[in-house]
Amino acid sequence: MGYLTQIILLVIAATCWTFSRSKQRLPAPYAHLKPVPGPKGLPFVGNAFRMPRVMEWKVFKEWSNIYGNIFKVSVFGRTIIVVNSFDIAIELTEKRGAIYSSRPNLIMAGRLMGFNATYPLMPYNDGLRAARRLAHHTLSPRPVKSFLDVPETEGGRWLRRLLNNPKDWKQAVAETNGATTMKIIYGLVSGYQAGGQKDPMVKAFEVALHAFSLAIAPGAHLVDFFPSLQKVPAWLFRFGFRDLADHGKDALMYSANSSWTFVQNQVAAGTARPSMALDTLDLIQKERNQKASADMDEVAKWTAAATAGAGAHTPVSALMFWVLAMVAHPNVQRKAQEELDRVVGRDRLPNLEDRPSLPYIEAIIKEVLRWHPVTPCGVPHTSTEDDEYEGMFIPKGTSIILNQWAMLHDTAYFSEPEKFLPERFLGDSPSDQVRAGNPYAIAFGFGRRICPGLHLGSVMLFCFISKALATFDIKRPIDSNTGKEYDPPVDAAPGMSASLFDLIAVSFLEMKKPSN
Repeated sequence: MGYLTQIILLVIAATCWTFSRSKQRLPAPYAHLKPVPGPKGLPFVGNAFRMPRVMEWKVFKEWSNIYGNIFKVSVFGRTIIVVNSFDIAIELTEKRGAIYSSRPNLIMAGRLMGFNATYPLMPYNDGLRAARRLAHHTLSPRPVKSFLDVPETEGGRWLRRLLNNPKDWKQAVAETNGATTMKIIYGLVSGYQAGGQKDPMVKAFEVALHAFSLAIAPGAHLVDFFPSLQKVPAWLFRFGFRDLADHGKDALMYSANSSWTFVQNQVAAGTARPSMALDTLDLIQKERNQKASADMDEVAKWTAAATAGAGAHTPVSALMFWVLAMVAHPNVQRKAQEELDRVVGRDRLPNLEDRPSLPYIEAIIKEVLRWHPVTPCGVPHTSTEDDEYEGMFIPKGTSIILNQWAMLHDTAYFSEPEKFLPERFLGDSPSDQVRAGNPYAIAFGFGRRICPGLHLGSVMLFCFISKALATFDIKRPIDSNTGKEYDPPVDAAPGMSASLFDLIAVSFLEMKKPSN
C-alpha cells in the first residue's frame, strides 16, 4: 500500500478529531488575539503535503519573506511555529524561557528509539535539570581544561593518518573525532581494537546517531503525528518506521550501557582513567555521602551518552564543511597558512596557547559554523503554556522550530551570507560585535537548552583545523574522466537527515610546501 494511500486512510479516520480541534475557540484571555500567519493548508491535512523533505531550512527562510520571521504551519492538526529571527528566538527561549524550554513529544526519536532518556530530548523538568547540572559539572570551561591534552594529542595522530592515507581523509576525520570523544567522556584510550577493527561501543554510537538523524527530520514519520500507529499491527500497514526504530534503539542501548559498564568496571578494578564519566561518578558519590539523595547513576549514564553522541556528531560535521570550504576557497586556506607561518613558524605545530594570536583561524571556525550550521533547524522546542507574542496567540503544546540557518544568513548581520568570508569576523566592525552576529550564540542552541558542550566543541575544532592547515595543502577534487580539478557543490549541504560523508567529493591532501 502506497504512502499516499496510507495518509488518505489515516485522514479519513482522524477527520472528526481534527475537525473538532480546528473549531475550538481561543481561551477567553486570548480571544482578542490574531493567529500567527502562515501558508494556507488543505482541510484536515493542513500543510502536510507542502512540508519540505530536504533543505527545509532554506524553504522556511523563503516562506519568511512572505509570512514574516515568525509563522506557523499545520500538519494533521498539529501546530508548528517556525522562527527565523534571532531576536524572536531570544525573546521566547530566554526572556520567556520558563515556558519555551521543553521539547515536543517526539514518538519516533524519543519514545521508540529511547532518546527521550537523553538531555537533548528530555522535557523541561527536574530530570533535565539534574542531567544538565552533571553535564555542566564536567563541560564548563574550568573542568574541561583538565582534558585539553586529549584533542591536542589526537590532533597530531590525525595528521599521521592523513599523511599515511590522504585519500581516506573522511574516515580519518570520523576516527579521530570518535577517539577524542570516547577518551574524554569514558577514558577509552582507543576507539579501535587490534587489527584496526572499530570498537563496538564507537560503532554503536555512530549507528544510533545516524538513526536519530533520520528519526528527527521534520514531518518524516507519521507516527509523530499519529501516536496510535504504534499499536497498528505491522502486517496491516507497512509504515516503515518500526525497523528503523528498533535498529536505532538497539544501537543506543548497547552504546550507552556498554560504555557506562566499561567505566564502572574500571572503577571497581582501580584502573579507571581520568574522564568526565569518572568525575560525574565522584560527584554523585560525594553527594550521596553528604545526604540521602536520589540515585543519580541512571541520570549520569544517559548524560554521558548524550554528551558522547553530541561530541561524535558536531565536530565531525563541522570538519566536513571546513574541508569543503578549503577546497572551494583556496585563497582562505592560503591566508590561514600565512598567519600560522607568521605566528607559530614551521618548527612546531600550533597549540591551544596560540589560539588568542590566531584570529584568522578563529574567524574560519566561526564562518564554518555560520556558513553551514551542523543542525540548521536545531531540535524543536515546545510551549508549555498558552502565550501571546506581538498580538498573536501561541497555544500550549506548539512545536517551535528555531531556524538557525536563517539567522546565520540574516543580511542584517552578515553581508553576502551565501559566501564563505572569514573576514566578516575581523576588522574594526566584525559581524560578531553584536550577539546576533556571533555564530556561537546561534549554532549551539538557545536559552536553557543551549548545548553544554559548546566550549569543548570549539576546542576540538581549533586543534584539528589549525594543525591540519599548518601541515597540509587541501586540493580540489580531480574528475576521474577528465583528470582536471573541479569545484565541489557547496550548495548541496545536507541537514541532519543525510550523510555528510557522501557530500564532499574526494579531495587530495598534500604536505604543505615550504614557501620560497
